[in-house]
Amino acid sequence: LGAGDLGVRIPAPYPSGELGLLMQKLNATAQSLQGQHDAIDELNRKLSQSQAEEARTKVFLDTIIENIPLPILVKAPHGPAQSAKDWRITLLNKAYEDFTGFSRENLIGKSLREFYAGESVDLITALDDDALYSATPTVPIEYPLTAKNGVRIVTSERVVIRDDNGAALYLLTLIEDVTDKRRSEQRHDRQSGERRRALHRSQHRPRPLQGSQRCLRPFRRRHAAPGCSLPHARRRARGFHLPYRRR
Repeated sequence: LGAGDLGVRIPAPYPSGELGLLMQKLNATAQSLQGQHDAIDELNRKLSQSQAEEARTKVFLDTIIENIPLPILVKAPHGPAQSAKDWRITLLNKAYEDFTGFSRENLIGKSLREFYAGESVDLITALDDDALYSATPTVPIEYPLTAKNGVRIVTSERVVIRDDNGAALYLLTLIEDVTDKRRSEQRHDRQSGERRRALHRSQHRPRPLQGSQRCLRPFRRRHAAPGCSLPHARRRARGFHLPYRRR
């Protein structure tokens, strides 16, 4: 037992008296220690399996997040932080690096205020706080955000990950760049407006009456001599005396 061999036992028969009782207690203690050791080994085995499964799950989730084409940012509270402005970045994907121009090595462990400034970070913090502490679902809005290619118009979705007690553990933000989409819509609106205005002008433009020559034949016969043009006939009808001119 002293060497760590918990399987050793004192074989029967045991002598009578206190020495025999001591041998039996020693065997029972060794049996108990063996059972505890086996239980510890089983717990260690399960813990190792759980850690391996957790590592595989983390790799799987990281792979999914990494390959999502939209920028993703994950933040976690730093100390007893009440506002999202004090939360620190714990995870981001390649799309976020490409969108902002910042590398993950420069962002992990930092707050937004360390690389954003002005109204943008105030608006982002307000949206984060609404997602964390508002009882109603937040409505996505569009707002400007400084990116690698200049100021872009984006919209974002936020997901709060909580523990069993409802405390916020992580805040995941999914960003969508809608700049090109809005520009395309504006071009389409301008072109549609131009087509509507052109159609309106064409509908209100004076047009000659169909069959006007045929309808004005009686008028010409009454007011024009043979060979007189229609304009001359109109003027003669108004009282102008014009000489006839044959064609």
